[in-house]
Amino acid sequence: MKINTICIIAITLLLFTTNLFASNLVGISCALKEDIAKKQALSDLSSQIYVELSSDFEKIVESKDENIVKNIKQAIKTKTRLPLFAVRYVKKDCKYDEYTKGFEITVFFNEKKAKNLYTQKILSLKREIEDLNDLLKTAKTQEAKYDILTELLTKIESFSKVCTVALFLNVKNLPVISQSESKIKQQLKNLQKSFDSIKLGAKFLSQSFLKENIAVFPPKYKNYQQITEFGSVFKKHICSFINESKKPDYILSGEYEVLKDGIFLTYRLNEEITGKTVSVKNIKLNKKAYENLKYKPDYIDFEELSNQGLVKSNRFNVKLQTKHGKDSLLYKKGETISLLIKSNKPGYFYITGHVNKPESKYSYLVELNSDSNRKRRFVYFINADDVNKWIQLGEFEVDAPFGFETLQLIASTKDLINAVPEFKYDRQTQLYKLFDDPKKSIIKTRALKPKKNRKHFGAEAVLSFTTQD
Repeated sequence: MKINTICIIAITLLLFTTNLFASNLVGISCALKEDIAKKQALSDLSSQIYVELSSDFEKIVESKDENIVKNIKQAIKTKTRLPLFAVRYVKKDCKYDEYTKGFEITVFFNEKKAKNLYTQKILSLKREIEDLNDLLKTAKTQEAKYDILTELLTKIESFSKVCTVALFLNVKNLPVISQSESKIKQQLKNLQKSFDSIKLGAKFLSQSFLKENIAVFPPKYKNYQQITEFGSVFKKHICSFINESKKPDYILSGEYEVLKDGIFLTYRLNEEITGKTVSVKNIKLNKKAYENLKYKPDYIDFEELSNQGLVKSNRFNVKLQTKHGKDSLLYKKGETISLLIKSNKPGYFYITGHVNKPESKYSYLVELNSDSNRKRRFVYFINADDVNKWIQLGEFEVDAPFGFETLQLIASTKDLINAVPEFKYDRQTQLYKLFDDPKKSIIKTRALKPKKNRKHFGAEAVLSFTTQD
């Protein structure tokens, strides 16, 4: 009788909980500190929405406004952090490692409640954008126009992010706005004060971001991950005016495009946890400012190839990043790269490295089990105890030759021992090199990924970073 009563109570609680959260999407993370676990769980949830959007893009944006379609394309391409409303956290203890207790945070996304909140936020932002447009019409000075346009850019970016999630939630009859990011940026380009030195431009830009605890990233060329010499130098200068924090509350990241007469650079400040856009600012640099610096990436075609055909699934997903994240990664000689992996299910994986450097181009297998024999040394298994935890795979010191490198992770719920590519040990580099160049290797490795079936799932992750002297 007691057992039956317990069963009834358990079923009732389960039904209540399911109805309360009303969501298939759940972010989970286990970390040593509660606040870190919370951030990681939110990031996990945001990335799942991104996966859903990118895998079913055409269906989601069908018959939507042209500006909204452009904005969601941009969000998907840049993998932007999406703002999440209507979330609920559940905390419990977890085993962080063999000796230490950690915190497991599960964040639930209440889709039913979220629809209302996103609709209200979209309408609120639309009104603010319309008010700013009215102000712009009456602005008399260039300075006043510049201030209104930069505020408009911030609001439009927020509008785009909120609309992106609303589209995922299938919110009907989304309101449209007459302005777009590209239109505002064009007006800013016409108004923008130009700078003849990077230092002056960085100083002007830094005065717009007066928050504490900011993590600063170098600006990227458009949507590519390779950091150029220009990006590296610009970050150095902006960090001379902003005190960079190792425990940030805000993320400052940038991108730039090359015009006929200079570079137009955009930096945005986002809240680290929520992804909310705080402010967006722009500057224009004359050619004189960067005339001796390399400002275009060398391997655009390879980077596009590495991001084509990625396996995306919410049922089984893996993440590969460094302790500094996975975007705008730049490392200098002597610095350390710490690789981290996380999986939402027990599974197997191996990693292929693709090196694009002026002195050499090659692909290799990353050794993950040095005590094992032959191909087993490249295959790593994540057991049930390590699911939803960030596992450190090792630390690597940056040394010559310098350039652009991509890591391609292939994962499966089935043992991958027979899928590991053929290799040859190179004594000079002490690496297990593949026989083809990086472009052919990345295509062949992708062709070896396990196909989805009812019993087993495959997944993939790509991480790119730049090293400089």
